Amino acid sequence: MKHLKTLSMIIAFLTATTMTAQWVVTPSTAVSSYSQPNWKVDADLNDNYMAITYGNQNPSTSPGGTGTFLKVFNASNTPITGDIAVFNMGFNVSRVKISATNFIYVLGTNSYSPTTKLVLKKFNTSGTLLGTVIVNHSIGGAMFDLALADNGDALVSLFEGDNIRVRSYDGNLVYKGVINIASGITHYHLPSYNLRSQFIDFNAGKFIVGYSRGSHSSLTSYIKKYSYNTSNPALSSLQNTYPFAGGFIRKNLESNNSHQVALRANGDIFYVNGISGVKRISGATTYNVYGNTKTKVNVDANDNLLISWTDNARAKARLYNSSNGFVHYYQEDGNINGSWAPAFHDCKFVLAGDKSNQGTNYHTNRKAHYQVFNCSDCEAGGPATADFEFRFPNQVSQLPSLYGPQDVTELCLVDRLWVDGTPSCNEDGYFVEITEFNLMTWTDTLVLYSGWVCTGCTAPNNIDIASFLPAGYQLRPNRIYKFKLAVGSPWDSTHKFFQISCCRRQIVELEEEAVEIALPRERGEAVIANEELAIKVFPNPAKDVLTIDLSKEDMVGEAEISIKNFTGRQLYAAKTKEQRQQINISKWIKGIYLCTVKVNDVEQTFKIVKE
Repeated sequence: MKHLKTLSMIIAFLTATTMTAQWVVTPSTAVSSYSQPNWKVDADLNDNYMAITYGNQNPSTSPGGTGTFLKVFNASNTPITGDIAVFNMGFNVSRVKISATNFIYVLGTNSYSPTTKLVLKKFNTSGTLLGTVIVNHSIGGAMFDLALADNGDALVSLFEGDNIRVRSYDGNLVYKGVINIASGITHYHLPSYNLRSQFIDFNAGKFIVGYSRGSHSSLTSYIKKYSYNTSNPALSSLQNTYPFAGGFIRKNLESNNSHQVALRANGDIFYVNGISGVKRISGATTYNVYGNTKTKVNVDANDNLLISWTDNARAKARLYNSSNGFVHYYQEDGNINGSWAPAFHDCKFVLAGDKSNQGTNYHTNRKAHYQVFNCSDCEAGGPATADFEFRFPNQVSQLPSLYGPQDVTELCLVDRLWVDGTPSCNEDGYFVEITEFNLMTWTDTLVLYSGWVCTGCTAPNNIDIASFLPAGYQLRPNRIYKFKLAVGSPWDSTHKFFQISCCRRQIVELEEEAVEIALPRERGEAVIANEELAIKVFPNPAKDVLTIDLSKEDMVGEAEISIKNFTGRQLYAAKTKEQRQQINISKWIKGIYLCTVKVNDVEQTFKIVKE
C-alpha cells in the first residue's frame, strides 16, 4: 500500500491539507434500463443504503413509463429493488432522503385533477410504500426542498405564494407545525434560471434556509439559521441571518435545483452564490472557496466538503477536508453532463445524473447514470489511480475552451515548477506527458515530452516540469500547457492545464527572515503604504481576532478591507462603515498576510502575522 504523507511533508507543501487518493468504487453505471430524452435526478446515501430518484422530462414520453421513479441500492452499491413508480410527474426534480433508521422519504409533484400537488412519501428499503401526505394542494412549478432532522422529522421548505415556509412532519408523516421563514419573495426577472430560489439543510440540531429573488449583483439574498424545536417546530428560534449580494441560481435542464446550501456540524455554512461562486461563512467572516458559480455543495458526517458540477464532457467534483484544505479532484467516467445530483456521507459519495447535451439536444433517448467514489486513503488491492497537484500554484483561473470553462493553474517562473504525484494510488510506475495545448480546438499543438519515467516505482512529490523540456525550449507566458500523469498497472491517467507567468513579488521583512509574496496577476499594481491614512491594525501578531480601527478616518461612504495570504489568495473581503472591524482569524494557518484597507480612494497595505 502506498505510504501516507507525514506531517512534515504537509508543512513543506505549504498547505493545511492531508492529501488522499481517489478510490473509484464503481464505474459510471446506468440506473435502470429506462431511456428518456431527459432526466431529473436526486440521490442520498447512508452507511447501509443508497437511493436514487429519476424523473423524465415529459410525462407523455415513452418508452419506459412516465413520471418519477425510485431505486434502492445496498452498501455494495448493488440494486436491491426494481424501478419503483413514485409520482406521475417527473418534470420537477423529486427530493430523496434516507433516515438514520433506513427509511426513505421522497418529495415531489403529483397530478391530481385539476391541480398539481406537492406530496411526501415514505418507503422502506424493500420499496414498500409506508405512508403518503399532501404537503401543498396547489404547488404548480414552485421551488421545494427536503431535509431530515436528527430525530427523524422531515422538513419540507417551499414557496406558498410569495412566502417561504418550512413544514415539519414526524417519522410517520404526521404534521407537527410550520416555521415561517420570509415573505414578499417575488420574482426578480425572467428567464427561468433567474426565478426565485430557496434551499434547506439540517445538521446537529440546526437548519439553514437560503433564498433569493433571483441571481443578480444588485440583489440582496439571505441565509437564515434556526435552532430546531423538536416538540413544537413553530417555536424554532432564529439564530442568525446572513445577507449577501448576488443570489442563488435556479437552473432548468443542465442541473436540478437542490444542494446549493450546506451546514457543518461546527456551524460553518457553505453556499453557492450565482454571481461569485462557492462561499463559506464561519462566525462573522465570509471566505471564498471556489470560483465556479454553477456548482453544488455537500458536507459529510466528518465535516468534509464536496463541490460538484458538470461540463460538456462529464461530472466532476472537488473534495476539501474539515480544515478547508483541498484534498482531491474527481472525474466521472463521462455519462453525466446534464442534470446531476451529489450525495455525500462519511467520506463516500455518489454523482448521479443524465447525459443531456447542455441545451443542444433534448430529444435523444438516454439513461440516467450514477458513479460512486470514496475519499478514504489508498487501500491495498485497489486499482492504480493517477492524481497530482502543482506544488506551488499562484492562482487558478477558468478559461474558455471547446468544451466549456476549464481550470488553468498559473505557475510563477520564479518558483520551482514541481508536480506532486504522491496522491496517486497503488501505482507501480509513472508516465509524464507535457504538451502545448489549444483549448479552443482541444488539440495538442506541440508535444514537449511523452514517455514512462520510471517502472516499478511510485510517483514522487517533486516531478520537475523543467527537466522534461527539450534543450533550448523556454516556457512562454502567453501559451497554455497540459501536464498529463499516467500510472500503472492497469493504466490510469489524468491531466491538468497550466500557464506560466512572470509574477510580481513583494519582499516582506519579518524580524530576521524575508518572505516572498506573490501578488495576484489581475491587480498588477505594486503594494503602496500610504502614511496619510490614520489606521491601526492590532494586535499584530494576532492569534484569534484581528481588529482594524478606522475611528480616526473621516470616511465618505464605505471602507474596503481585503486580506490575502502569501500566495495572493483572498481570504477576507468586506465593506464597512463601522469605526472598528473585527475579523475572526482563529482558523487561519500561521504565517504572514497582507491586509489592504481603502478609504476615500486612498489605499494602504499592512503586513500582519497570524501566530
